[in-house]
Amino acid sequence: MMIKFYRDHNKMPRATGEDTLIQVAKFLESDVQEANTGRAMLEVITSRNSEAAEVNGNAFSVTVDEDQAIIEPLFDEEASPLTLPASDLEKLLTAWIEFLENPQLITLAPSCPLSAVQH
Repeated sequence: MMIKFYRDHNKMPRATGEDTLIQVAKFLESDVQEANTGRAMLEVITSRNSEAAEVNGNAFSVTVDEDQAIIEPLFDEEASPLTLPASDLEKLLTAWIEFLENPQLITLAPSCPLSAVQH
């Protein structure tokens, strides 16, 4: 599965994904609109100890434990939570931050193996 970051005709950062990764793309677009927000989320996620870390954004809640991350929509009752490896979420968030910080980047397709499961 693949996810892609791009800039629309107004040069706004956007994300799209295949299959279940569309929910990750929606999370990044709606809840991580600035690099500082992304870095703060990444800090919470990567500094977790043995306890789960939780981050609530505009439209999603993210819970991360040692092995997995669960992205759950807060308002879309028809959408199911999405589970993916915590390391994949960290890689995607890092790539999204890089994309936000570099407005000269028109597109970016992070190269990490992604395996997500919708519940």
